[in-house]
Amino acid sequence: MERFSLKKTIIIGSGGHAKVLIDALLQSGQHIYALTDSNTQLKGEKVFGIPIIGNDKKILSYDPTEILLINGLGSTHSTALRQKIYNYWTSQGYQFGTVIHPTAVISQLASLEAGVQVLANAVINAGATIAQNCIINTAAIVEHDCQIAKDVHIAPNATVLGGVKIGATSHIGAGAIILQNIVVGERCLVGAGAVVVKSVETEQRVLGIPAKVK
Repeated sequence: MERFSLKKTIIIGSGGHAKVLIDALLQSGQHIYALTDSNTQLKGEKVFGIPIIGNDKKILSYDPTEILLINGLGSTHSTALRQKIYNYWTSQGYQFGTVIHPTAVISQLASLEAGVQVLANAVINAGATIAQNCIINTAAIVEHDCQIAKDVHIAPNATVLGGVKIGATSHIGAGAIILQNIVVGERCLVGAGAVVVKSVETEQRVLGIPAKVK
């Protein structure tokens, strides 16, 4: 897991989630070299003073030993595109950095893998494990002994209670609550504000209070 680095830090993407990451990195004292964006018309523009140097192909002009990537793509219902970006660039030998906002609270007994992003006022408690390329967004809570698989997004103000297991590439919507020891399968969507009181099977979409399959 690489957090701070003397390498040039490049954020993939320049939209809303990338802006939040810029703030978190700057508040942590990390210099940001540049951004990329798939919209080639944005080349030369700046976001908070940080230049957009071109589309993602521009990354190939840097040796993997020179730069550290940050996955700047967010998600509103599926994290598949974030997963695709992460898998492609790691297969090319590049590394993704971990972003931790200075106001986040992370237990020394928790475990975070590469590319994890923990944003302002988020909490990760003892015994929790967060796999690669996850977002623990603003003020989200991951309680003790949770197991969060790779490429999961836990959106702002969501609360995941103790012992919950969340499968890869699932999206937990803003303000959702998942009760203790529940299992959420892979590629699931838990809607914003939902209260999950029983386990969710792979690829299910659940909404409401209590959460029901839709």
